Amino acid sequence: MAGDQAYLKQLNKNALLRLVRQHPHASRAELAALSSLTKVTVGSLVAELALEGWLLEGVPSASGSGRPATPLDLDPTRLAMLGAEIGVDYLNVLACDLLGNVLERKYREVEPMTPDEALERLGAMLGELSRSSVLQSRHLLGLGVGVPGPVEGELLRFAPNLGWSEVAVLEGLRPHLQDTPLEGLPLYLENEANAAALGEATFGGLSSSLAYLSLGVGVGCGIVIGGGVYRGEGGLAGEIGHTLLVVSGETLEAESLVGQRALSRGLGSSELLHMREISVRLESEASLEVVSHMGEALGLLLVNLIHTFSPSRIVLGGPLVSIGNALLEPAHKVLEARTLPGRKTVVSVSEKGVDACAIGAAARVLGGQA
Repeated sequence: MAGDQAYLKQLNKNALLRLVRQHPHASRAELAALSSLTKVTVGSLVAELALEGWLLEGVPSASGSGRPATPLDLDPTRLAMLGAEIGVDYLNVLACDLLGNVLERKYREVEPMTPDEALERLGAMLGELSRSSVLQSRHLLGLGVGVPGPVEGELLRFAPNLGWSEVAVLEGLRPHLQDTPLEGLPLYLENEANAAALGEATFGGLSSSLAYLSLGVGVGCGIVIGGGVYRGEGGLAGEIGHTLLVVSGETLEAESLVGQRALSRGLGSSELLHMREISVRLESEASLEVVSHMGEALGLLLVNLIHTFSPSRIVLGGPLVSIGNALLEPAHKVLEARTLPGRKTVVSVSEKGVDACAIGAAARVLGGQA
């Protein structure tokens, strides 16, 4: 019974934190009305959350003839979450506060590695990050790791663009966190597109449903409905890179048309090009034509996503977004020409850039607090 009561209490705390995120400056009375909890219960939980570093009380304001209402907000000064991404050609680790603001970040371009090599390198970067002066006065809540493939628990099932399969990511990472401030910290694993979608949904404003299109070496999609990641049977929801498009009478997987690897081939390279090399090659007019065709294929993906799912928002992110209008304008032209009348879905570009997945992996930590 005591365990059940503790679990219920934590659920109620999490519910209040979500409401404060959705309704900044809400008072205790407003939170009680929104949550259907009693004012006494809300008052007690708010006091605990403030003591633990989650909430910050503002200056009371007059409210009619009653007692002044004290506004409540998430406290960005005392707690932090860590997020990491294992990309195909880079590793990225960061720390952020409860509002999703990046406090410290370390990014490294890498060549293809084995799982053991990548996890050792990632552990070293995280250890270095954890010793940053900006984190010394903060309590760390946990670490989320984003990977480019479907996950099941702590297992990365497969990641074709890495050449990995059946990798126990967190089990392999833990030994590299020993003797650092991160030893024993709660760890969470998430697909990179799901993580980025969760970050956008958590820190990017309210929406009933959201899809994040991750444009990197390949193309992936994360889906968030009602604040939670939609995974589908076997965790395969959002594997949009393996959907089929018909172009010039030929049926092709989307990743053969959209993504960094596809663009590398279009630019005449049999090897995967880093984005810095792609940027240099895009200075020629012929190269821009290759990008334009890719943008049209991206537009078809967006049309299919809208007609299948019709989310409130679609956010475009990942390294390829840095190409800008040369890629995005052709996509938007196809989108406008091919979607049904009355489309309500808002399509935008992520403001988080290459940090989107790592920030979302950090947001995954918040879901683990339940």
